[in-house]
Amino acid sequence: MLKSLFLCLILVIHVCAPPVQAGVFSGKEEQIEHFTTQILLKEIDLERYYNNYRLFASKDPKYRYKRYFLLQQAAAGMTLGSYIASTADLGKNLTTPDRISQSLAARTTKLGFTGVVFQGGSSAIELASNVSTTIKNKIKKVDPKSTAKNIHTRLQEIDSLMAQRNSLVEQIENKEGVDILQAEGRILKYFRDWCLNEFADIYADAKSYQASNSIYYVLDIASATLYGASYLIALRAIDKPHLFNPSAKVGIVGDAFGIVSAPLSSWSYSYLYKHHRKKLGKNFNEKLYDPEEIAKSEILALRTKVTASNALSKPLLDNIHARLSMIDFWSCEYDDYIAKTTVEDRRFNKVALQSNISGPIISTAFLAQDIMALVAANSLKNREMKATTVGFISTIPPLVASGASLLLTSYWAADEGIHQYILKKKGGTPEQLIAKRFATLQKMENNLKQIEQ
Repeated sequence: MLKSLFLCLILVIHVCAPPVQAGVFSGKEEQIEHFTTQILLKEIDLERYYNNYRLFASKDPKYRYKRYFLLQQAAAGMTLGSYIASTADLGKNLTTPDRISQSLAARTTKLGFTGVVFQGGSSAIELASNVSTTIKNKIKKVDPKSTAKNIHTRLQEIDSLMAQRNSLVEQIENKEGVDILQAEGRILKYFRDWCLNEFADIYADAKSYQASNSIYYVLDIASATLYGASYLIALRAIDKPHLFNPSAKVGIVGDAFGIVSAPLSSWSYSYLYKHHRKKLGKNFNEKLYDPEEIAKSEILALRTKVTASNALSKPLLDNIHARLSMIDFWSCEYDDYIAKTTVEDRRFNKVALQSNISGPIISTAFLAQDIMALVAANSLKNREMKATTVGFISTIPPLVASGASLLLTSYWAADEGIHQYILKKKGGTPEQLIAKRFATLQKMENNLKQIEQ
């Protein structure tokens, strides 16, 4: 770690030092120098462009977390309240089923129904928000497809400049000089591929994140719709007991949607991410790979060769050395960015895993209730006391699950708020990290322009 920091310090000194001014170049060198600078400037502009898109694509609609949190908490609170009241009434009348309050049962059922309206409504609002955002972005041409098209055009411009540079390099008569210039050309290509590989990640994430969220919202709406139907049937079943059977069956189907919603959403993200990344490479006719290690190795080898060579004019060799130090500095800053975002990615994965575990467990508690209600409605329909006991026991799992949902959501919201506050103070938010990358790119751009003067 200390060695890496020391290397970065040396690179900062190199990059911040006054650049070598262009001297008298021999033969084709001046043209090669011009194309090299233009290629790097376009690669810097490419990185700046897709990182601006990263910031745009990663932003959720305004007030999403607050409104979704409040509506979900209201839903869980209503559900918990309905089960507390019904559990208490059933518990005190286990041996006197005829004293169970029909009016209270109606009120708790209505409260539970209102809770699932809030639950499904919150997901419906966010699903509509996703659709609206997608349409607006397409109109403004800041959607993933339009961005990918723009990136492809920029890559073609870079490739055209590289082809012209390569053609000039081949006209150099000095073999050692050709080797040096071709090695720098490969590094320029690695830098270009590095940018493309990073954009592919951003593109795949943007396409997959919103889709997986929408899948979750659709499943949650389906679950809430079925729960709502179950509650409405149960409300009628207070006067017509034979309807408890279909009410429980509809509830079981709703439970199934609730159990799979979070895990299926996470799985769909992973699947779609790989799919969209692969499709982008195919559409671009590009091999997507991480060139970091081979690029660093080539930079080190070329720096050694340039230091000992006199095959090209001294101004050109000095400029090549300055550019290598600059790219090395960029690489060091990029590694720091990746290290910080990796920590954040691990946290995100941990939170997703918690949701994937807690979501199915909570929905399974409601499934247990519906199964027991089905047993009571069929096998125990003529044994009123036992049916009441089973009905009482069946309310305990969802009561506990509703309370757990209320507490867990509150805890996760508070934890996320504290985490974001600490992250901002440390300068580790996505916006702050990207701003630092923009500063690095601006420094590189300024040095390149000074070298060309």
